[in-house]
Amino acid sequence: TTSQNPHLVRLLMCAFVMGIPEHKVRIVSPDVGGGFGSKIPNYAEEIIVTWASKRVGRPVKWTAQRSESFLSDTHGRGQTSRVQLAIDNDGAFRALWTETVGDIGANYYIQSINTGGGADVRIWDKGIPPNVISTFRMDNLGTGACAGGFGDPIVIYDRQAGRWLISEFAGSGNHLCVYISQTGDPVSGGWFAYDFNTPSFPDYPKYAVWATDANDGDGSYIVTANDGGPGVYALNRGEMLTGGAAQFIRVVGGSADEQLRIAAAYLINREAVSGKMHAGSAGRYCNVEPVVHQYARGPGVGRLDSFFHQGE
Repeated sequence: TTSQNPHLVRLLMCAFVMGIPEHKVRIVSPDVGGGFGSKIPNYAEEIIVTWASKRVGRPVKWTAQRSESFLSDTHGRGQTSRVQLAIDNDGAFRALWTETVGDIGANYYIQSINTGGGADVRIWDKGIPPNVISTFRMDNLGTGACAGGFGDPIVIYDRQAGRWLISEFAGSGNHLCVYISQTGDPVSGGWFAYDFNTPSFPDYPKYAVWATDANDGDGSYIVTANDGGPGVYALNRGEMLTGGAAQFIRVVGGSADEQLRIAAAYLINREAVSGKMHAGSAGRYCNVEPVVHQYARGPGVGRLDSFFHQGE
């Protein structure tokens, strides 16, 4: 499995799927990198390929498409970290060194971390060595529910626009609190604030930039979240970059590719979208079901090799 938690996978697979003792099953988690691969859950594909391997008596491998993984995996952050740990002869930790590579803009690097009551933001310059030139709490940018942040921050540099997007949860209710830098200067240029009210708690959100659409418009910010859908959100990027009223849509149902296409295409026919979002205000969402059946497949994994072997 490429999951972050192979021990939990073995427990769930043995107890609820195969009905055999854990010591008879070996779960292998290879070098998956990133946030230890797909995060935590026991994915449906692990169950299916294990059943298939047992049924045919041969190894079975399943590989997700990128759109499937983007839609339904519980991902780690889009960053790379190198870590060194100093340990003495008694096994005690003496020092820890980390180097993290993340999105960087023309002149700044933004770091955001969880704290006891929300996300803290640090803005670094690109000097040698770099210097912290601004620090603030993310929820200081918000109003209403977003004035009390809950953390789990996201930082993206929109390279095409030369802007920054940062986001966190609200401390109460179901909200995605999203902030767009008004200029390429996140220190003194100001921020546009948006409060996206979601139908259920939007856990593990992941953001991406879809920089244009079929009519040469300004595209969307695409968001996926574990909100019971799984749902794909398309946020009106063009309006958000100017601080205007930003339409958005939430799509459930259909295949992964269908959801992504419909979510991005909503900007082409904005009159068909009933949900509207204003800076700093709560908005509505609308569900679009492009096909009759609900999209019921489980979350995907980047690669899965399953070998079923029941030992003595």
